[in-house]
Amino acid sequence: MIDIFRALDSGFRKVRSKRDEKTLTDHFVQKAVRELNLWMDPVETVCQRGSKVTVGEAMHKPDESEFIQEDDSLEKALSYLVMGVHQPLIVKKGNDVTGVLRFGNLFEVVHKRLVACALT
Repeated sequence: MIDIFRALDSGFRKVRSKRDEKTLTDHFVQKAVRELNLWMDPVETVCQRGSKVTVGEAMHKPDESEFIQEDDSLEKALSYLVMGVHQPLIVKKGNDVTGVLRFGNLFEVVHKRLVACALT
């Protein structure tokens, strides 16, 4: 889905190339796994540790870029999601949370509009 949105607007390809410069490389990830012993404990140890983790410790805490107002445009939401904001976007009306906007929801709307377009 994200590839389709990027193909429809060449500006997103420029953003992608800038983001890719910050992408974790295979070398970096492998080095971190070795140096930090990531996921090297026996499964039983991980399970014991995991049984004590609380929701608050595991959850993602959204920042301001992950909130969108009900009356914001779909273009704004699309830009946030294509440029890599954590999904879903939390929808607010004023200060109250009223729902979430998932990438699939947005894709469905755009897909219907594209299919309805008269091609010349």
